[in-house]
Amino acid sequence: MGTPNIGPTPVGDEVPRFNQIGAGPLWKTLEVDFGDVPVSTRKFTIVDAGVVDSTARVTVVASGATATGRAGNDWEVDAANFSTLAGVGEFILSVVSLNGRIRGVRRLSYTIGGS
Repeated sequence: MGTPNIGPTPVGDEVPRFNQIGAGPLWKTLEVDFGDVPVSTRKFTIVDAGVVDSTARVTVVASGATATGRAGNDWEVDAANFSTLAGVGEFILSVVSLNGRIRGVRRLSYTIGGS
């Protein structure tokens, strides 16, 4: 029978782009420091050789893991939108708070995809 695919059923000659059971994107973790003074927006430059050009798609999500020097899941009470702009070997991460201001160190997860 073969290994079942997870995801949409291929149409015609289309080859599924993802994914055999157990396969998936590689997620990386990083910590960003918003500083001691609460802010509603902040930009960070993240260096990662996996970003091969400006057409790379970088997806960022809040991590539930506790950041260094913090207690509990800070993202449980803070909400934010994340956007990225890829470059060669780096991306700019923009964070906009949805419910006030953010301060201190926070943990994020991200993955890099092709164009």
